[in-house]
Amino acid sequence: MLDVRGVTKRFGGLVAVSSVDLSVSRGEIVSLIGPNGAGKTTLFAIIAGFLKPDEGEITLNNNSIRGLKPHKICKMGMVRTFQITQPFAGLNTLENIMVGAYANTNDQYIARETAERVAEMVGMTSQLYKPADGLTVAARKRLELARALATNPELLLLDEVMAGLNPTEIDEVVHVIKEICSSGVTIFLIEHVMKAVINLSDRTYVLNDGKLIAKGTPRSVASDPGVIEAYLGHGAAKTMMSGDKK
Repeated sequence: MLDVRGVTKRFGGLVAVSSVDLSVSRGEIVSLIGPNGAGKTTLFAIIAGFLKPDEGEITLNNNSIRGLKPHKICKMGMVRTFQITQPFAGLNTLENIMVGAYANTNDQYIARETAERVAEMVGMTSQLYKPADGLTVAARKRLELARALATNPELLLLDEVMAGLNPTEIDEVVHVIKEICSSGVTIFLIEHVMKAVINLSDRTYVLNDGKLIAKGTPRSVASDPGVIEAYLGHGAAKTMMSGDKK
C-alpha cells in the first residue's frame, strides 16, 4: 500500500533522514519508534507531503506521491495527524470534524453526517457542541483523530496520538485505534508509549539519527541490543544482559 524507498532529507549539513526503506501493507498497524530527535516526524512530514525528500521515492497504491502537496495526497487516500493539536478556535467539536469531511464534499449535510459518524467512532458524541478550544488534552487528541478520519482515508498516519495521556486514556485510545483498523483503515503510527506499540502493532520500525536500525515485531525490536543502546546509551545493552544473567 505504502512503499518508501531510499528516502533522504537534508537540512544544510544535517542529514535528518538517511536512505530509509519501509512499507505498510493494507490492513496492518505499523509503528515507527525511536528516541527524541531520531527523525520520525520529519519522515512522516515527507511521506504526507509537507516536506519534499532530497532523494528517494514514495508510492501509495503503486502511484508516486513524491513531491505532491498534502491536499492532493489526502485526495488519494492518505492523511496524517499532528502531535501538537490545533483545533480551529471559534468552532465547536462538530464543526472542527466537518472541516475534515469537506475534503471530499461541498455538501453541508453530508459533511455533518460524516462528522457525527466519525465522532461516534472515536467516542466524542457527547462533546459535539462544546467549543473545541476548551477541550481537555485527551479530547483534543480524539478530535485530531476524528478530523483526519472525516477525510475518509485508506491510510492514516498518527503522530504520537497518545502523548500527554494518562494510562486509562491511553488504553481507551488503543481500543479506538483497533476499532478504526477493523473498519478498514490501515494505520501507520509514531509512538513513544511502548505498551501501546506492543498492544497495537503488527510490525515496528526503529529510527535513530535518521537511519533505520531495526524492524520486526514490537517484542523483537524491544530486545534488540542496537535499539536498547539508541534509547539508553552506549553500553546499556551489555549492562542489561549482564544483569539478566545474575
